[in-house]
Amino acid sequence: MDIKLKFTVIAVIVCAVLCLAVVLALVTTMPDLPPTVRNDKICLPSEFGTLKCGTTADRLHEYLETTIATQYDEIKTKDKERQQEHLDKNIVRLMSIYDKAFWEMKPAAKLTGKEQPDTRKGDIGADMVPVREWCHGRELYDTSGFERYGIRYRNGRLVVPVDGTYFIYSYIDLFESCNPSTGKPNVNDTTKPIKHGIFKFNILDGEEMELVSNVQPHTVSSNRYFNSYSSYVSSLVDLKAGDELSVKVISNEYERIKHEDEERQQKYLDENRVRLMSIYDKYYWEMKPAAKVTGKEHPDLREADVGQEMTPIRVWRHGRELYDTSGFLRYGIRYRNGRLVVPVSGTYFIYSFVDFFEPCNPKTGKPNISDANKPIKHGIYKFNILSELETEVVSNLQPHTVSGNRYFNSYSSYVSSLADLKAGDEISVKVSNLTYLKYTRDNYFGLNLI
Repeated sequence: MDIKLKFTVIAVIVCAVLCLAVVLALVTTMPDLPPTVRNDKICLPSEFGTLKCGTTADRLHEYLETTIATQYDEIKTKDKERQQEHLDKNIVRLMSIYDKAFWEMKPAAKLTGKEQPDTRKGDIGADMVPVREWCHGRELYDTSGFERYGIRYRNGRLVVPVDGTYFIYSYIDLFESCNPSTGKPNVNDTTKPIKHGIFKFNILDGEEMELVSNVQPHTVSSNRYFNSYSSYVSSLVDLKAGDELSVKVISNEYERIKHEDEERQQKYLDENRVRLMSIYDKYYWEMKPAAKVTGKEHPDLREADVGQEMTPIRVWRHGRELYDTSGFLRYGIRYRNGRLVVPVSGTYFIYSFVDFFEPCNPKTGKPNISDANKPIKHGIYKFNILSELETEVVSNLQPHTVSGNRYFNSYSSYVSSLADLKAGDEISVKVSNLTYLKYTRDNYFGLNLI
């Protein structure tokens, strides 16, 4: 055999032996797999490079978490930078489009009443009992209530999302049964007044604190069968993130759902209609005049109003427009050209709430007005066609301030008072600058006979 051919064969054999040796070395150095791997387990590289086995869900979660965490952080950072760059470039245009809602997304909520559950054993004998049920979430769609920008509802409480100064408020109607023979309330201790308040609780502090409350004495019923009370409380308070706000009353037995009260009254009326009509005439069952009209988009300013110190709000939702709101017109109150006309003489509780929006100079944050010393004014006025005089009943003044965001200021104003009114008096709301009433959906104005 040729010598060259021999060397070629030997070289091929040596190469094959070397390849087999390398393969054998790789096989021997590979990590051993578990003797048994079940169908619900999987083996994936760990953060240290070795194979690690475990349940499929846990291993996949851990693997994906370690693999994409860094990439996710980079993408999130770039996204924030991109958003901020877009805001900086388009701040003027965005402000003109989204206005107040874009730049001042402040947490806010308003819950409306709901039928209460039975009294808990732990509430029996307590000085104050919480109102445990409110309409919330989707239940608020057909009401004037809302939950915005982080406010959460939990077991009858509103949970504060961020630290800050909040305006808190609550309104309830209380119903108290009386002894028909004397008209006195059916309570053990009439010296203990009816109380309604707003309370704060924080799980870290472990204590509940009263923020604001209203106290009313028991009275002898004029119709001898029941007393009806209205209570409104409000205050500015400093709250922390996580604070839980709740409403409490002296006894939830006073609180009744509107339709239940109406059904009970109607049943009694049907049984005693002739006798009651002879005694009480038209207003035999304390059908006290009451009304509440809600905000509506305002028309352009009239020429006659230009330069006036106070301008009336000439348009409110009324009639059928109130069906999907918290407003109403009852027992003789009439609406006329933005005014409420009083049907019978008596002492009335009158009230109004409005939101003001004031544009400012973006460079300085100061309001765009000629005279900053002239405050913003909101008031309720009375007019009677017989006397031809219009008088101020109650008003509220607020000074102009430098805007914190340099583009606008937002003010809220609530006024209320007891007033002796005559039949035919016309009650209206006026403000110092009608153009400031940019957001009218939450505004309201009303009165009720005491």
